[in-house]
Amino acid sequence: MDENEKHAFPVNPWFLESDKLTLGGLTYEGIKKITTVDGKEKSVLKFTADSVSIGDLHQIVNSRDKQHHVAGRGTTSTIRGGQVTMYTESLKGKLLGLLPADYSATSPPPMIPGVKLPVPIFFTGVKIRQGGQFGGTLHIPNLHLYITEGTYPQ
Repeated sequence: MDENEKHAFPVNPWFLESDKLTLGGLTYEGIKKITTVDGKEKSVLKFTADSVSIGDLHQIVNSRDKQHHVAGRGTTSTIRGGQVTMYTESLKGKLLGLLPADYSATSPPPMIPGVKLPVPIFFTGVKIRQGGQFGGTLHIPNLHLYITEGTYPQ
């Protein structure tokens, strides 16, 4: 299924690192194809969530030979106020803080597509490669923006 009905997906993914990522009302929607603004297709995992909490948020966007960082270190950032839709290229961490998780379109999570989890689920030591994300309102306490040289590992 083409997921570009309403969205323009970026050419390059962005990256998220978090000590703890909690997803409330999580639904795995399956493997989807998205088309980036330069016309290339890629397969991603589609998730929706009613709420997102991100401990020690660190977001990285590559741009030429620089990394642009958005950080809320030492705090919990939240996304609320509407359904969040995530188009995830890869998610790595520890499910419930215990079980190694390494999900991608070639290694999807052991979830039934379309079934909403009745309780929040969390991952620790999270590293996400995100193809796109839409919905909700992001609040980052203790926000820091900065730029470094080089690019985040793809």
